[in-house]
Amino acid sequence: MIGNYFKIAVRNILRSKGYSAINIFGLAIGIAICILIMIYTQHELSFDRSHPYAENTFRIAYAPNENTGFKGIAKSPIPLSPAIRAEYPEVQEAVRFFKVGSGSATGPPVRYEDVKFTEDNFYLADPNVFDVFDVKLVVGDKQTVFKNTHSVVLSEETAKRYFGNDNPIGKVIHLESAHDLEVTGIFRSVNDKTHFNFDFLSPFELLRVMWPNWSGHEDSWGTPFTWTYLVLNNSDQVQSLQDKLPDFIQRYYPQQVRDRAGNFKFTLQPVTGIHFDSHMSREMEPNSTRATIYTLIAIGALVLIIACINFMNMATARSVRRAREVGLRKVLGASRQSLVKQFIGEAYVFSLLASLVGVILAALFLPLFNTLTGAEIGFNNVGILQLLVACALLAFIVGLFSGSYPSLFLSAFKPIRTLKGELTAAGGSLVRKGLVIFQFIITIVFIISIVTINRQMQFIQAKELGYNEEELLILSRPNGDLSIEAIRQSLMSVPGVKGVVNSAGSLPGQTLQSWTYLPNSNAEENRKGMLTIWAGRDFINLFGLELIDGRDFSTLGESDSLELVIINEAAAKEIGWENDVVGRYFGEAVWRSDKVNDGVVLGLVKDFHFQTLHEPVQPLVIIYAENFGNVLIEVSMDNVAETLNGLETKWNEMAPNAPFDYAFLDDRVEQLYENESTTSDVISTFTIIAVLISCLGLFGLASYTAEQKTKEIGIRKVLGASISQVLVMLSKSLIALLALAFIVAVPTGIYFMNKWLEGFAYKIEIGLGTFIIAAGIALTISVITISSQTIRAALSSPVDALRQD
Repeated sequence: MIGNYFKIAVRNILRSKGYSAINIFGLAIGIAICILIMIYTQHELSFDRSHPYAENTFRIAYAPNENTGFKGIAKSPIPLSPAIRAEYPEVQEAVRFFKVGSGSATGPPVRYEDVKFTEDNFYLADPNVFDVFDVKLVVGDKQTVFKNTHSVVLSEETAKRYFGNDNPIGKVIHLESAHDLEVTGIFRSVNDKTHFNFDFLSPFELLRVMWPNWSGHEDSWGTPFTWTYLVLNNSDQVQSLQDKLPDFIQRYYPQQVRDRAGNFKFTLQPVTGIHFDSHMSREMEPNSTRATIYTLIAIGALVLIIACINFMNMATARSVRRAREVGLRKVLGASRQSLVKQFIGEAYVFSLLASLVGVILAALFLPLFNTLTGAEIGFNNVGILQLLVACALLAFIVGLFSGSYPSLFLSAFKPIRTLKGELTAAGGSLVRKGLVIFQFIITIVFIISIVTINRQMQFIQAKELGYNEEELLILSRPNGDLSIEAIRQSLMSVPGVKGVVNSAGSLPGQTLQSWTYLPNSNAEENRKGMLTIWAGRDFINLFGLELIDGRDFSTLGESDSLELVIINEAAAKEIGWENDVVGRYFGEAVWRSDKVNDGVVLGLVKDFHFQTLHEPVQPLVIIYAENFGNVLIEVSMDNVAETLNGLETKWNEMAPNAPFDYAFLDDRVEQLYENESTTSDVISTFTIIAVLISCLGLFGLASYTAEQKTKEIGIRKVLGASISQVLVMLSKSLIALLALAFIVAVPTGIYFMNKWLEGFAYKIEIGLGTFIIAAGIALTISVITISSQTIRAALSSPVDALRQD
């Protein structure tokens, strides 16, 4: 019996090749998207699970405080690791990471002979890093590669970049033109399923050499410089250790640091949850969110449902051609149950074929999907067995879901009526129209979403940020004796250069630095945490900030104190200063446990958006620093290529061992919205796919309507109806369905988009224009789709229509 069903299904597929191709292709697209999302989800959920002690490994960080808006800090002080390991026997291992050049614009310069790059992923780590994390040496022994303080291990790709096919072991590279490091090993590149990425690893002890004032930091509990990971003997011990940390703070942190830092606490983060659940300041790399996964899963499920609904509508649209078959089978003794099995069997055949095509389409779409999501996934992310099981399960679900309604609909035909040419199936029309309405509700919600997201992204791009972002480029200051003033004088001689200044701290696209201040007085209750920029004399003018009151650093003379700050409006408001801000005592700026600055307010600047528009402008302090930070250059956009060439020539003269790697500030601003851009691209792509599949469903319904009304069309034309009247008659019911779908989709789209916009402090209003655009797109696509069938039906010969039967 099953074999017979299979033969009939194959014959029907071959008999109606166009119909079969549309159905198979529609289902295949939905299945392909589900496969891609399944692989991506598997990739995301497996982050940091390949480490040897993944379930027992935790990162210790400063806990966030929701009441104050403090997001937490992923880093911790240098002495924390050895102290906590010595203090608590439940800590089996402790590993620290330090990122070299974390405060620079483009990373530290690294050179081997004439090959030189700036490197964003140069880390120092404790020697047991190879035991705790999934960092596999392909050359070298983990027991000896860090034996020498001046040693370095490279990733395979990095070794290739610097040494080509030569053996790099024993060769010397130069870090920041000041430290000679011997290559002692090569490790397999850290896979992209971790929340960090290394290209270089050197011993943590190298920090003693890199920092001449190391003794001031070795026992410094005031500043978090490192990421610290603990491996516990048992994951069940995490809560007991967490409970001991307040006492640890009291005994190890000096009173001075505890007073200035206020109430703080540590938290232990499971390493397997950092990728999704940690969004603190100073993360090693930006993390993802579970909302991204949930959104993709929901989109994939909806696209697959649309494809299944298509199958149902296309199958019922062919009911005229299958009606006599059903009638004859029933006359010959076939039960409704056997007919249901037959039609579901056909659906399974379609589903299996669609699954095979879907796998091929998924492989073809994979590069595009990786481009959209920024991931690097492949079929190797899931095992062959898992993929086969998933495809079989998808085929079963799709076959059952898509074949259920057509089988019940077709098997319900009455044999006498079908043999007479009368097609009736109770409730069929209502269900079919309901399916099309549901399809277009989803599609219109997609269209509303992408219109809203694009409008918000345009708003972000057009929003005045309050500073000059388009003409500024950032260079990492080279090590050595070169002062900022010497660099400024040299670079200012390049045609097209309008200004040069130093800066560091909370600039757009850089790690945000937050420090503690005590404005008004030294009273602890006045403690304020504020983001901080260190800047040179011409920073305010060159950055294009609006000075509301006071003066900027360019006016400083010999009689002025160097402990002067400029604050923004948000900082004045946070403190409670409504007027007379200039000249006020700003208190202690705690940036190291052994140093505090008594600041005085020099000027007040208008608020500007140095963070994303997700957040309101936060309090900001700009501290004068003569010879500190990166090089910020204002350039004319006329002949910018010539200006860049001139800058590179001067740079190579000043710092021949430092690569000329720069970053434009506006590019950094765009990177702040990378997640939103990715979301927009993914939803846009899936919206186009959903619209195309929905059009197939509408095509099916238009086909069904045209076939049902063949005789009526013939009679109307014989009685003198024009082609336009026939078109209106065929289209009006379908357009009515679209209108009903739009009425339901609008509040649904508003709800979800308002939820999405809640993540922005500065956002658009979802106005009437959004719905007009969405309605116009949906209506245009629908009319074009319907016209392909209605025009053909309207132009058909009435004689042929009346000859049927």
